[in-house]
Amino acid sequence: MFDVAIYNCFIPDFKKNIFIKTSVGIRENLISYVGKENIEAKVIVEAENKVLSPGLIDGHCHIESSMLPPSVFGNLVAKSGTLYVISDNHEIANILGVKGIRLFMKDAKNSLSKIFFAIPSCVPATRFVKSGSKITAKNIKKLVEEPDVISIGEMMNVYGVINEDEPYRSILDLAKKKNILINGHFPFKDFELLKRYVSKGIADDHESESYEDLKSKIDAGMFVFIREGSAETTEDSAYKIIAQYPDKVGFCTDDKSVFDLRKTGSVIFNLRKAIKLGTDPIFALRAATYNTLNHYGLNRYSQIKEGNFANLVLFKDLKDFEIDKIIISGRIIDNFNSKKKKFSKLFFNSFRVNKDEISVPSIDDKVKSLCILVRDKSLITDLIVTNKEEFDLCEDILKLVVISRYEKNKGSACKIKGFGLKKGAIATSISHDCHNVICVGADDLSIKKTVERVFDLKGGLVYFDGEYFTQVGLPLAGILSGLDEDNLISELDKLNDAIRKNGSILSDPLGTLSFMALEVIGHVKLTVNGLFNVDKFEFI
Repeated sequence: MFDVAIYNCFIPDFKKNIFIKTSVGIRENLISYVGKENIEAKVIVEAENKVLSPGLIDGHCHIESSMLPPSVFGNLVAKSGTLYVISDNHEIANILGVKGIRLFMKDAKNSLSKIFFAIPSCVPATRFVKSGSKITAKNIKKLVEEPDVISIGEMMNVYGVINEDEPYRSILDLAKKKNILINGHFPFKDFELLKRYVSKGIADDHESESYEDLKSKIDAGMFVFIREGSAETTEDSAYKIIAQYPDKVGFCTDDKSVFDLRKTGSVIFNLRKAIKLGTDPIFALRAATYNTLNHYGLNRYSQIKEGNFANLVLFKDLKDFEIDKIIISGRIIDNFNSKKKKFSKLFFNSFRVNKDEISVPSIDDKVKSLCILVRDKSLITDLIVTNKEEFDLCEDILKLVVISRYEKNKGSACKIKGFGLKKGAIATSISHDCHNVICVGADDLSIKKTVERVFDLKGGLVYFDGEYFTQVGLPLAGILSGLDEDNLISELDKLNDAIRKNGSILSDPLGTLSFMALEVIGHVKLTVNGLFNVDKFEFI
């Protein structure tokens, strides 16, 4: 007698790249039968030619971008079929260090989705910035022994890796000794540089927007992830890579807000987009499951065969991939709610600076003629020259400031174009990867008031229209909300509405703003220490 039987379903055969009709039996948490017979079971599901698949996997993400703790995040993404998550928690690590990583690992055990961990390798991302904590090679050596650790997280300091600077040399040696996979991060176009980077043992990459980006990385020997986040996306034309290299492509979200996870799901969005663009369903489903699971050595999760784990998704068809049922550890799941949580005291009061210890910086004379140009749904920025005033709303010239939450009176400023804001200012303490306070505004007074409000809150997302504040508090390390997902989404809706009513033209203005200080994604970013040329890896 089986616990669960699914009759007359189509399952993917990823060896032959076809779907076959069969029945499946589950005993406890394992697939125990695959065949033509209608076996006896305590629970019988008549699939009626629906499609039974291994659970989807998000091959690279930062849970913190959802503003939810791991257990709540895991339950939310499980609802849309993502039953496996590879989480690189360098956001919490930049603030709370090893203690933050361990808190995340502990909480993840309460998730419906199985969360595996990529240990952050670049905390802080480069020597050019200062975060709230550091992760050393010695820390990584201890953390990789944890049972749910599956890789060393994205190596963002490309030049540090290539030159084998410390601590990267020690981390590369550790990975080789432990035979553990190293995730990559290569946002550049230089193929010779790419080959040198891959030669150091870097296995994969998620920093691609175009077909050419993806193909060059596959040609260099990498496994690639097609990324669809909130502020980052992949061009439609790039999806043809799936059929051309059916065993070299997976899906990831990287950074996706709770709002978008609820609205479009996790990597099921990538899967559905692939189908809409004409990708063969077997290849699209392969990218969403089998390829990435095998890439990480999770072979007992990647196929529907006897002896493998019974974490499965039953889809109604191959056109819309609408979910019929979710099966986790052999049980049909119909309750994805998360229990009310108590949070460790370590999460609170992560700000080391009070609002009376900060000042809004002016733009340095040497960069007054320079301006960051933002593109919608892209993390890539350009540097343009402009003689416009510091604020020129007709030309969409605004001021961007970054202010440290770890050091007194530390910050910098520059011009920025592309936000479309007509009045007021937006500020957030989610500012990759150091998570200082970053603000874009139409006048200095609004910038000052908005930044001060974030410091008052000890973390949050704030818009000030010149008269009223609209805000979402992030009391947990300044990057996570203590609200349940429904209330958080409701508050974010109000905030986004206020920003858009006052001119913002970006799909995700808060998400885009949060990346404007990240000095490892081209072409130019603003750190607390000044305007930074990512391509040359130096300050301007």
